[in-house]
Amino acid sequence: MKKLLVIAALALCTSAINAQEKKSLENGAKELNLPTEQVDQLKAMAAERTQRIQDVKKLKLESEEEKAKIQEINKEYWPKTQRILGPEKMKEWNAYWQK
Repeated sequence: MKKLLVIAALALCTSAINAQEKKSLENGAKELNLPTEQVDQLKAMAAERTQRIQDVKKLKLESEEEKAKIQEINKEYWPKTQRILGPEKMKEWNAYWQK
């Protein structure tokens, strides 16, 4: 009987974890009803950002130095995202990621 309860509890936990919304650029774009042009710009920017971060990680820097360089990269892309989305959509974009 205990085994059954443990299995049931694990099943419930697993389904609860899987039910959580997976946040992604695509899901955010759908939720905000972004035009294809904006989505394409965001995807290109995200791919470039990801590549730059991977390049930093390949350098095998000290932890703090690596963290600082990645934060610097992230700061560069914030204004670019704002230019693509505009002020109103940017508020919605931030709200999506903070849920």
